[in-house]
Amino acid sequence: LIAAVYRSNIARIEDLARDVADTPRGLVRVLDFVLDLQAETQVVSSVLDSGGDLVEELTQRTHAALEPLVASAVARGELAGHRNTTDVLLVLRMTANVVGADTDPDHRADLTRRCRSLLLHGLLERPEVHLRSEGSDSLQHETRPRSRLEDRTHE
Repeated sequence: LIAAVYRSNIARIEDLARDVADTPRGLVRVLDFVLDLQAETQVVSSVLDSGGDLVEELTQRTHAALEPLVASAVARGELAGHRNTTDVLLVLRMTANVVGADTDPDHRADLTRRCRSLLLHGLLERPEVHLRSEGSDSLQHETRPRSRLEDRTHE
């Protein structure tokens, strides 16, 4: 049953990745979707930690779905050029363990919000490309002046 849930979620990720493959911020849309899945689904950490054939299958399928989106995001300047699909998967695995392991839905929602922010600032090249806010159905694109710290970091 657990394997079926994980495979179903991966199939949904694969479908969305195909749908947004040639669109600006396609990777952001998929990452946003994955975070929503993680918030909705309590992770069975023992499954992910055990490795094995299921984890290998899920990792390979997710990598294959995200790889073209990562390449496009790097080419568009949406993803830091030194990041790759392995980095994205690593961050998603970390967020799954943090968000999915919490049993309190309200706390999980807060953790998801925090993970969105960390994911955004840790991977994406341009901080003004935001994952959608909680409760919003669309991506937000916000331009704001950079702080002096951001200016120095990007020089």
